[in-house]
Amino acid sequence: HGILEKLGIPAEEIKDENLNETVGYLAGLKGYEAAGKTYEGKGSQTEFMLLCNLPESLLDRFLAEMTAENLRINHKAVVTEYNREAEFHELIDEIGGEHDVFQALLDLDAMIRQAEKLTKDQYGNNPAWDDFQKALTAAKKVLSSEEPALSDLQKARAELKEQYLKVTGMKEIQGSVSIDIEQDASGTYTVKASILGADGAKTDAAGYDFLWNDGTTGDTLKNISADKLITYTVTVTAKDKFGSLKAGLQVPDKPRAERSRKAPCAAALCTRAPSRAATRRPRKAPSKRSARPSEPP
Repeated sequence: HGILEKLGIPAEEIKDENLNETVGYLAGLKGYEAAGKTYEGKGSQTEFMLLCNLPESLLDRFLAEMTAENLRINHKAVVTEYNREAEFHELIDEIGGEHDVFQALLDLDAMIRQAEKLTKDQYGNNPAWDDFQKALTAAKKVLSSEEPALSDLQKARAELKEQYLKVTGMKEIQGSVSIDIEQDASGTYTVKASILGADGAKTDAAGYDFLWNDGTTGDTLKNISADKLITYTVTVTAKDKFGSLKAGLQVPDKPRAERSRKAPCAAALCTRAPSRAATRRPRKAPSKRSARPSEPP
């Protein structure tokens, strides 16, 4: 909550039992009453931020601070006339669905970009070349379609990846990444990334390349201050392996604040620790192949 405190924005963490409260009630808007009973559905495991009553200038400052600290949150919304009637869990599910579709668009687009690098001169004699071309054409068609379904995006990417691996003879990178931190005598931290095998045991990192989000390479970072730990993520690739592995430090759960009824004020309501926020807008698929999806601001 450091950035929120710095900007004087009160933040409250919403308990699972309050997920059936309306967005309008949680925002302190007039005319919205408490649900009168606790939420009995499945609790939320999604990191989500709902911003309410923030002037545009303050929102801009907040976003700038998030960018400067290299923090982000994928699921977020601002209170609008369109969502204030929704129960909080409904809004979380809706935003989550939009995010999943948009992420699938990005993943399919990246797969197509990778596939387009293959040339007929290199791989045209491979028996899998024709099937690869068919999968590539089909993937482009899905990407350029109007509001493609999540299942269609995922299927197109999976089929294109399968043919890509057949043509190139590559294997997909396997395992996962763990990040360990150790406090130094000076009070700063050493951060080390490791590759975990399918059994969860650490494996030899030889042949893997580690790239941190600040541009640093190698599996170890040193002299990292405590407040900067959660800003670091690492991407791991390997020569002659397809894909990458990614990891970042997770924010530990903090004590949740009780929701008190007050007059409307600028506030951030979170299901977990906040990282980034932005105005909610419906996402649509690009109408043309040249209109590649890009990361939201």
